[in-house]
Amino acid sequence: MSDHKILVVDDDPTSRKILTQSAKKAGHIALEAQNSKAGLKTFKQNSPISVVVSNHMMPDSTGEEFLEKIKLASPNTVRVMVTAADDLEVMEEAINRGELFRFLKKPINVRSVKETMEAGIRQYEKNLLTSAKNGRRGAKASKTPLLPVYFLLAAVLGGAAFYFFAGERSQKETQVPAQPAQATLTPEEDIPRKLEVVRELVKNGEAEPVIQVFNDLVELHPNDPGVAGAYAEAMLDLARYDDAMKWANKALEIDPKRGGPYAVLGRVQFEGGDLDKALGLCREAIRLDPKMALAYRTIGNIYLRQGRYKDGLTLLQEADRINPDNSEILTVLSSAHIKLEDYPNAIQTASRAAKLNSENPGAYFNLALAYYNINDGPKALDNIRTAEKLYQKQKRPNWTAKSRATKRAIVSKFHLNPEEIEK
Repeated sequence: MSDHKILVVDDDPTSRKILTQSAKKAGHIALEAQNSKAGLKTFKQNSPISVVVSNHMMPDSTGEEFLEKIKLASPNTVRVMVTAADDLEVMEEAINRGELFRFLKKPINVRSVKETMEAGIRQYEKNLLTSAKNGRRGAKASKTPLLPVYFLLAAVLGGAAFYFFAGERSQKETQVPAQPAQATLTPEEDIPRKLEVVRELVKNGEAEPVIQVFNDLVELHPNDPGVAGAYAEAMLDLARYDDAMKWANKALEIDPKRGGPYAVLGRVQFEGGDLDKALGLCREAIRLDPKMALAYRTIGNIYLRQGRYKDGLTLLQEADRINPDNSEILTVLSSAHIKLEDYPNAIQTASRAAKLNSENPGAYFNLALAYYNINDGPKALDNIRTAEKLYQKQKRPNWTAKSRATKRAIVSKFHLNPEEIEK
């Protein structure tokens, strides 16, 4: 059996069986999932994966959306879509969004599947060789598993892309010529593209790949204060406070007039319990950059701890105005609404936080508290369960214990079955 892994994601059990059996018969490792959520989880747990085959329409996602996420996580992985559609616009959209290798049309032709998978394996190996030749810590592409960051770096380095369309029952395939390799990126192009990859990694709590991407950036741009500042912010989001301080101070060495590093240092002091230092640093951040959302958020946090709930709410609303797509800001804002017993707005802001980041346990914890206070027991219980699971997943024992205690209070108040506590 080869070391190549092929992941099949399809809600149709018949189609999924045909595809996985084809992969196994070809001597490859076959993995399967019945929807995109399970597919992403399987992909993350078993990377590197050579080829991903996805159905076009699934209950929780389109194939384009799913494969676009695969592309972001691992650009070298070859992406194939299975579809019954004959609409060329659908195929064009999929190519533009997911850079697909080929389509397989339904009803599935076993021989076409085999040929597509073998071609996909060859293309995967070419992708690895291309990445190695581009000078990004090259590694042999044959059977040596690469660290996840190499795949992520490839997303921002560019390379040749090949697109094919597989006929319904034909052995002949129409190949679109490879696109020319991208020119070397300027720092103005290179840095934002890599930071986009980093944001997804941070969101998923992937610390080591983030560090490796940033180390590569620092090597290429050692005197860029924006890189050092972004490194500090990423470490802060990952709760690596010593690293956050290191890179915030580095950013200030390069350019002492930037507000971001002061905001990061202020947040680190807040997390360490020194509210006076945190307040001074965040005020300096705002003086240098009046649109520094992190500084407003931290001062808002400080005011909430001091019992200045209305002042805290005002600062947090300003942070949300500056950065309306930040799940953590919205979570603290919902806490302010809870403190002021404004439960409808607490539910609204916590719901926004959960929508932006479904892995944010604080959002669900606040939803549980708000529903508890408006006497909606079932919703309170449902949200506290989610919060508890996420806190356990993120290995945060103190908050796991708080969630469990809150769950007991909910079960007791609404006279629910005590067995609910164990679920």
